[in-house]
Amino acid sequence: MEDRVKLQPPLLGVSDGTPRIDQPGLVTVPDGLRNVVPEDGPTGVGRIATRAKAAPEFSGARFMGPVQFIGSISRASGASGTNVVGIDTDSSGESRNAGSFRGQAVVLEPDGSVRNRIHDTRGTGWAVAAPASGFGGWGGFYNSWDFLDPTIAFSATIARDTAASNQDVVVVGITRYNTVTGAATHQTYALDTDTAYAAGTYPSMPGSGQVDLFPNQILCYGTYLFVAVSRYVYVFRADTLAYIARYTVPFSEEVQGFAGVTKGGEDFLLVLSTGHVSTDGPIEADSGGAPEERYGEFYRCHVRKLRLNYTNFAARTPVAGGGTPLTSLYMPQGTQSGDDGYEDHLTFRFAEWSFARPRGCLAYSIAAEIDADGMIAVYVARTNQGFGYDGNQSDQRPDGQAPYITCCKAVLTRAFEVGAPTYMSPSVPVRYGLSVDAGGWERDSGRSLRRAFSHGSNTYQNDIPAISGGVRNPHDTDNEPSVWAVALDTTNRRVFFAGRRPSLAGAGANVYCMDADNGDLLWTLDTKGIVQQNALAVDPTTGNLVVGMSRTSGWEMPDGTTNSPKAEMLTVDGATGLVLRHFDLTDTINYNGILSESITTGCYAVSVNSLGQSLISLNPCRYDT
Repeated sequence: MEDRVKLQPPLLGVSDGTPRIDQPGLVTVPDGLRNVVPEDGPTGVGRIATRAKAAPEFSGARFMGPVQFIGSISRASGASGTNVVGIDTDSSGESRNAGSFRGQAVVLEPDGSVRNRIHDTRGTGWAVAAPASGFGGWGGFYNSWDFLDPTIAFSATIARDTAASNQDVVVVGITRYNTVTGAATHQTYALDTDTAYAAGTYPSMPGSGQVDLFPNQILCYGTYLFVAVSRYVYVFRADTLAYIARYTVPFSEEVQGFAGVTKGGEDFLLVLSTGHVSTDGPIEADSGGAPEERYGEFYRCHVRKLRLNYTNFAARTPVAGGGTPLTSLYMPQGTQSGDDGYEDHLTFRFAEWSFARPRGCLAYSIAAEIDADGMIAVYVARTNQGFGYDGNQSDQRPDGQAPYITCCKAVLTRAFEVGAPTYMSPSVPVRYGLSVDAGGWERDSGRSLRRAFSHGSNTYQNDIPAISGGVRNPHDTDNEPSVWAVALDTTNRRVFFAGRRPSLAGAGANVYCMDADNGDLLWTLDTKGIVQQNALAVDPTTGNLVVGMSRTSGWEMPDGTTNSPKAEMLTVDGATGLVLRHFDLTDTINYNGILSESITTGCYAVSVNSLGQSLISLNPCRYDT
């Protein structure tokens, strides 16, 4: 292994009169010192020097985009504060003012500098200690890049907005943002009603009876933007955010995530859902005692195949508002009429194809691929074995007798072939399923969390988020699953899973790299901070992994230093697991009196476009007047 060489900054600083290649080591172009933080050797203390030396850097980069200082900055430089983002707006040559980060999302350039800050100011109401007015969306939780245009980003927040709803409920604020112009092009809301979308557009005031909406993911695929909320898929035009339709996913309690594939000139959306809790059909009610379990959540957990419809498939022209943007297509089942637990669902159910069947699981994130040979596969972040359709039977309990599974690859090729059957035996799979024979695999993430799980008189050990007060909330502290997020690197055949550490005492890794073809564990990383459901992405330009997490100071820096600064995002070498860079963008978030630093801050979603730019959603933060 070669020794690492620390690069020497230019000795004479910046000049705009000479190319970078002239006088190597002496002078660089104005862009060359972006993010450089000199050190006072041998102390290692970062500094930005004096006002005179800071001003040329800002001025030289004036027409090259934003400039970012990271580290403690001396007040003598004219900019004050820590982890401050400074934006060049003045041509006078003086140091620029820097202040608190305001907004819910940020776009970073490949070099780590801030390109854009995205904020949604529309929220006007909140039930808890709200300011008088104007405090905007409460935190950024979801984002996506445009499927066709890498300069268009989508950011979503949750908010209460009296202009959007008179029901005092949580709505989803969606912003379409142009990173070149630095402005929002369109905005809309996802609302718990269809009546608000007159002629395919917002903003008619919805009627009564709304409920809170807390989405799990947004994704732009083809020319549509999809939002996962409850058991619904909301569909908007990607170019205008005009509302088109809301699709109810059968057998679904909660839509958790999306992945898209394109085959034979058609676009398909694969929808991952936890199962519906009703006790209709073969699903039995829990008689095991408090807390009551809901077997349908596990047994009916599934992947559904939807085709995207266009008025012109070649041009991907979206259908009009009120039209049919999605068509559900059948997939082979692993049970048939007469079998125990049979339901006519025509989806891919984990309970039917796993080697732990008929035990199901709770699944949270999905990634998909289609390779050069036409194989279509999904990679899913899920819990350990859960319940089957009758949780009182010995082979349908999460008792650890079957192998633990948290990461899996399911081959779905047969579902996309002409003449695919409606039933296929899981013991004899044909280009379909989780078994090695079909090309899939099931693995545990090193060693997943073993949390005490009480059911009736039995106590089991697994990572299923517990029900409390009739609600299963995986966001509660110490109630998170082992893995929550998944990201796929098709070029290097690596798949990444991440979530929480596997011990309530705190020890162990929470990011895992596996061989995409066979599931072998390649490396692990302990970030010390919980990785949320959408906070994992691969940079297609480098193969590196971008990891968002709750803000923490416990992780180890590349040089081995353990007393590291706080961070809520890491760039990780995809091949080795080595942390290449850390980011602390929430240090000076504007809390404005409603949120305190006692509330966990962090990165809740990351996406990387084809240009290597990272889109990051931060919570909790808002844009206030």
